[in-house]
Amino acid sequence: MSTHDLTIKNLGKCSVKSPLNLSKASGDGIFNYVTNDDKILHDTTLQGFLNAKESNEIPMAFEKAGPREFLYYDPAKTKVAIVTCGGLCPGLNNIKLHGFLESNTDTKDLSPLISIQSLN
Repeated sequence: MSTHDLTIKNLGKCSVKSPLNLSKASGDGIFNYVTNDDKILHDTTLQGFLNAKESNEIPMAFEKAGPREFLYYDPAKTKVAIVTCGGLCPGLNNIKLHGFLESNTDTKDLSPLISIQSLN
């Protein structure tokens, strides 16, 4: 596996301003936007770091998930679908849906939610 294997292709230019009022400054007590330069190392061991340093290579890393300042899709025009598959852990899908709705308490800007249930 190479660094190229972990690269996420972009859909295009992200030009829609995020509706979140987050920060770009560290230490101000406000959660920061994540940039495309933020990475999570694939091998977090000391030996992995030393190997990358010795070979003078950039270590393999994943793109960090999190809120971006500019988005590709307009959240006001986006629909959300939650697929519930069940079977493995009864009730878990209800917890996930409840958690999603609780974390989006400002529902006036929330797009219609579509719930898709599987036929087990």
